[in-house]
Amino acid sequence: MRKKTLVVILLLVVCVGFLFAQEATKVKDAQQEQVTQDENLPAEKDEELQGYALWKHNFIKDMDDTNLIRVFFEAGTFAWVILGIFLVALFLFIIRYFQLMIKEKIDSDKFHLKVKGLVKSNSIKEAIGAAELVQRTTMGQIYRIGLLAYRDAKDSGKKGDSLKEEVQNAFNEASYQTIPEIDRGLDWFDLLAQTSTYLGLLGTIMGLIQAFSGISETEVLMGGIKQAMGTTALGLIGAIVIQFFKGFLSGRANKIINDLDANSVKIMNVINNQIQE
Repeated sequence: MRKKTLVVILLLVVCVGFLFAQEATKVKDAQQEQVTQDENLPAEKDEELQGYALWKHNFIKDMDDTNLIRVFFEAGTFAWVILGIFLVALFLFIIRYFQLMIKEKIDSDKFHLKVKGLVKSNSIKEAIGAAELVQRTTMGQIYRIGLLAYRDAKDSGKKGDSLKEEVQNAFNEASYQTIPEIDRGLDWFDLLAQTSTYLGLLGTIMGLIQAFSGISETEVLMGGIKQAMGTTALGLIGAIVIQFFKGFLSGRANKIINDLDANSVKIMNVINNQIQE
């Protein structure tokens, strides 16, 4: 919880920093424009002083008003902050996608049947070897730990209920240690989505303030309204996509957890049947 609070505070600080930077840039541009007017500098120098503003104008002037690129550039500083949050979410999505889709990729039914056959034939060493081949996966880790406990308890002379309890505890402990890692960090997507939405709303308020402050100047009024609407749209778009990221990863994580729960019970039943025999 403290980490989440620190992240929110950090994002707000960055946002405020961008706002101050934007205001400083506006003041500097105004001062440069005044110098240009006072000293009657040539047009080429005036264009050079405008720099980014001139480039942006030429870049988006032929775009439709509903074009997202144009909306982004007209939304002001908040658009860049929202983009930063989205990129953080995208980075987290790529990391978790690799962990859940690549690292955890395993045919759970085929693997279980293979281990089940080895346990039934009392080939525990081979069953452990099969689990070690896929121990990068959570399922492989749980099976390996459980089977090692079964082998060691059996070699130590334990039998019956004592042996069952030893193996069950090993499987439970392995599950408690590994399964929480599967959906770890997914709640960060909620935080980033909410922050994106809130920054969009904050940008709307700032844009309206700007619009009302220049209500007698058409250019300032329109610029404030475009910033207000643009930041709202960008904040919501970012939040929607981030929530999609979380939904996709959560679905994959839940499937992995359900497969682990089901197969852990199955392999325990196989081991218990072997103990009884």
